[in-house]
Amino acid sequence: MIGSGLVSSGEFLTHARNVFVGEYGVIHYVGVEELRGRTAARYDYEIATVFAGYTLHARGKGAAVGVRGSFWADSTSLDLLRLTAEATGIPADLGVRRALTELDYSRIRIGASDYLLPQAADVRMRQDSGMEQRNRIEFTHCRQYSTESLLSFADPDMELASVPDSSTTGDIDEVFLPSDLIVAVRLETPIHLDRAKVGEEISAALDSDLRQKGRVIAPKGAVISGRMRLVQREKSGYTVGLEFTDLTFEKGHARFFAKLINVDSRYTQSVGAPEPAGRSGIQLDLPMALPGVATFVVPARIAELPKGMLMQWKTMAVGK
Repeated sequence: MIGSGLVSSGEFLTHARNVFVGEYGVIHYVGVEELRGRTAARYDYEIATVFAGYTLHARGKGAAVGVRGSFWADSTSLDLLRLTAEATGIPADLGVRRALTELDYSRIRIGASDYLLPQAADVRMRQDSGMEQRNRIEFTHCRQYSTESLLSFADPDMELASVPDSSTTGDIDEVFLPSDLIVAVRLETPIHLDRAKVGEEISAALDSDLRQKGRVIAPKGAVISGRMRLVQREKSGYTVGLEFTDLTFEKGHARFFAKLINVDSRYTQSVGAPEPAGRSGIQLDLPMALPGVATFVVPARIAELPKGMLMQWKTMAVGK
């Protein structure tokens, strides 16, 4: 599917499993550091080639390599915050000087539970020539898929007659939002930028009924839930990422799959993640534009994103 460039795998599970499952690695405690605004315990580790299960491919050749790196855990919750994995013992004939993977983790709501999962991955490979290739991965809108089975020995006609009417049982209807609808949303959770943490729950609400051709799809006040995805201190203020994934209201639920188009100008300096200029040959390290993620820059004079801050989104098509 991909004709050229850097391709990688293992970011979602394998790197973490190699470090934390089994007894193949040598791990030692380094000390306490600050990471993403949190106090974190840092550990370094190393896994020998024979146990690492890590293979590099370049110049039409492949070779097993070892791995070394570090991981950081929140000092209070013990949640994994970041994991790095760097290839060791790279054969000279591969022409690869360095291969490094950096993974950031966060709590993510899936169904009715919270899970600690990778949020983003950054993979870099530097060749002997000095050229560096990069693969950036962002994980979002992770879903839970499940099935339910019922074994019954009752008469089929009696069984059908006993099936309850979903309209009277209080079951939640799954709604699919049409694409290209403009959605006005107001922030419900005040966000104090100096102490906001990645992974914290946030919520917003529809500012008006969401309609299509006169039909109300979701009522005013419907709750849009999500999490802090990014809060990064910059010289000019903060780069903020608010991730919204689910729209809920009485007897209804929908995936919030939309593109941010505007944020209240009183609290923002710029909206979205602009593409870097292609002619300069310089790759700027900017957040990727992701569905359901509001990424924008907040000026240094703003200390809080208040309840009621207005945002506008445009819904995107999503498969049923």
